[in-house]
Amino acid sequence: MDTVVLVIRSQLLRDVVHLLLTESGFLVSDEVSDGEKALSVLRQAERKIDFVIVDAALCGGDGHLPRELSQVVGDGRVVVLSDSDNLDRISHEDISFAAGVLTCDITSEAMIQALRLIQAGERVVLRDLMRSLMSRGSDGAAADGNSTHAGTQHEQGPSPRETEILKYLLHGCSNKRIARGLGITEATVKVHLKALMRKIRAANRTQAAIWAANNGYSQGVPPGGD
Repeated sequence: MDTVVLVIRSQLLRDVVHLLLTESGFLVSDEVSDGEKALSVLRQAERKIDFVIVDAALCGGDGHLPRELSQVVGDGRVVVLSDSDNLDRISHEDISFAAGVLTCDITSEAMIQALRLIQAGERVVLRDLMRSLMSRGSDGAAADGNSTHAGTQHEQGPSPRETEILKYLLHGCSNKRIARGLGITEATVKVHLKALMRKIRAANRTQAAIWAANNGYSQGVPPGGD
């Protein structure tokens, strides 16, 4: 069970995130409202902390909270969570020390999917957020090749077959597994995947999975079996 420390200023938001994580199989070991308390909790933690979710409202200023948290949490991942009013508090340095930067306007399903990808070694920064950050005029050094930018807009929606494939992607299925489940060849799967990722502007399968979760696609049993 993945263990999480919440560093969120708002009690209401802490309660909401705590409930979401608990219902999704995470263990919230501590909740604090400021960075100093978070650093103290992490230094005294007796068990491994997998995630520290930090409020963007606590970033910025003279301190560099994501950097300090990442130095203390060791192998754990720091994830910044922001609402639209605090995007300008997130610096490119913050992003460089965070394994993910998420916004409060994503779905709960997308947030859990993002955490799973981060745990698997991906860096997740939503595409629209990255565009906002890049518009400040920085050279964008934090947007390295390992980042996953999950888009929220598309020009043309997935076809019914592409929708089926998206559900498999949410389960991390291989092309072989998708082909077997849908009764088509792997070559046909590749054709559909290429068209799908062009439509939703995803560069790879993990980006496509984040897009699917963020746009309300089911994470239930994939079509054609489990």
